[in-house]
Amino acid sequence: MIQHISLLMGQGNYKEALKRLQILIAETPEYPYLHVLAAHCFNEIEQYKNALDEANQAISLDPEYGEAYNAKAVTYIYLDKFKEAKDNVEIAISLNPDSESFYANLAEIESVAGHWQESLEAAELGLMISPQDLSCNNLRAQALRKLGRTAEADITLDSVLTENPEDSFTHASMGWALLEKGNYKQAFEHFREALRLEPGNEYARQGIIHAMQARSRIYRLCLKYFFWTSKLSREKIFKIIIGLYLVNILVRSMGKAFNEIQPIAKVFNYAYLIFALSTWLTQPFFNLLLNFDSFGRLVLTKRERIESVFFGLFIMIAGVAFIWSLFTNQAIVFNFTLFGIFMAIAIAGIQQQSQKIRIQQYIVFSAVLCLLGISALVFEVLIGVNMIAIFILPAIIYQLMIMFRK
Repeated sequence: MIQHISLLMGQGNYKEALKRLQILIAETPEYPYLHVLAAHCFNEIEQYKNALDEANQAISLDPEYGEAYNAKAVTYIYLDKFKEAKDNVEIAISLNPDSESFYANLAEIESVAGHWQESLEAAELGLMISPQDLSCNNLRAQALRKLGRTAEADITLDSVLTENPEDSFTHASMGWALLEKGNYKQAFEHFREALRLEPGNEYARQGIIHAMQARSRIYRLCLKYFFWTSKLSREKIFKIIIGLYLVNILVRSMGKAFNEIQPIAKVFNYAYLIFALSTWLTQPFFNLLLNFDSFGRLVLTKRERIESVFFGLFIMIAGVAFIWSLFTNQAIVFNFTLFGIFMAIAIAGIQQQSQKIRIQQYIVFSAVLCLLGISALVFEVLIGVNMIAIFILPAIIYQLMIMFRK
């Protein structure tokens, strides 16, 4: 029975594997190993509460069972709760320091936080146990690249790919490495090969989308910025965002106080606005363009295609209203521009999410935000009262929540 369950899991048939596991668990609930397998199955079908319950049950049966803590850590990774994930994987390592997969999970957690030196150290500890481990090798190469040690990263990836030419994840890793170098055509080929080997490889699918978008010089410039920020820790990114915002306020205030620098202040303010909007809107805009590409439509998911249509609608509203505002001084026209821009950013925020529960939450938030905006504009049209604040304040809170909710 266990062999058949393992086979089902290897085939990606987690629901059927889970049914058989639940029968086994009902008959022999005292085996923690079965609960860990169930936790992995629940993770794969995105039932994270059940996964945590199973991992906790395994721990209650055997508090010294490292795999149970590792399973719990994996669930927390899916939930973007990286502190809890790190705590649990470190317990797993303390109980079983000879498991390379535990170190791979630790390296992944550190990489998400932007702690590249710590990620490298964890991956190398895993490779001391198993030098051929694919996850540790790929994570090591990624960390080396982010630390600026590109030659070492290239050697690692070339070696791994030579030994494992049929490994989808390694092809995807090579694709991302080439994309970061600016070789988007070669990157595209590796992403396509990764998807041929494993059609469900999300890492490769995201990569091939970027590779296609990188055909535009404008997008390649934005991609360089995205790769640069990916080398920084979350703490540093937060400081940069707040720092730029405060500098923008300072420059604007100086422009108001000193007429002679007012033109320079305006140029800086507009540059900051364009920069801020581009970080939000560039990728969704190019996703919209992929809808008009025969291969691009195949790469995008149904949800992404629908989101890009709504994004295009709100950008169009903002654009038409902005052009209209050039010929009139009516406040309502500017409010339509704000409505379009903030809703486009809200849609972009949804596209950044990978978890089903987060996507559902942000869709609801965006729908409520849209209703608030429409209500404010309708009131202004009908009774002449400017109520856009009831839309702007929640919109700003929503954007901050997307940026900093971890």
